Amino acid sequence: MIKNFAELTLETQFSFETCISSQQIEQFAAICGDHNPLHMNAGYAIEKGFSNQVVHGLLSSSFFSQLIGMHLPGDRALILDCNLRFRNPIYPDEKVEVSGKVTNISESTQSFELKTLIKNASQKKVSGKFNIKLI
Repeated sequence: MIKNFAELTLETQFSFETCISSQQIEQFAAICGDHNPLHMNAGYAIEKGFSNQVVHGLLSSSFFSQLIGMHLPGDRALILDCNLRFRNPIYPDEKVEVSGKVTNISESTQSFELKTLIKNASQKKVSGKFNIKLI
């Protein structure tokens, strides 16, 4: 966790591993109201050419919030904007790595750019770029 702006460098990075369970998918659908059968019904998703039901893109990308709010930089983070790209589907119980690396620092605004990625052993799943201010 970053305690002050001077600790940031262009090499600052953090990562962790996670799996998204079917229960988390159900809970996310209940919260956001997206019950699309692609996310809720494995048979339907398989009929449409996927290997299993597909994790909601915004559920998977919500782990960037954990990355930023708890680790890099941590509890002083304020996300100003983000850009996400959903490259490949994530399936329930698939182990993925969530990572971020500082790519630009602005001392004048006390903000920085964080390049983010969710991947498994062989594929990029979600990539993103966040502009973050330390408060």
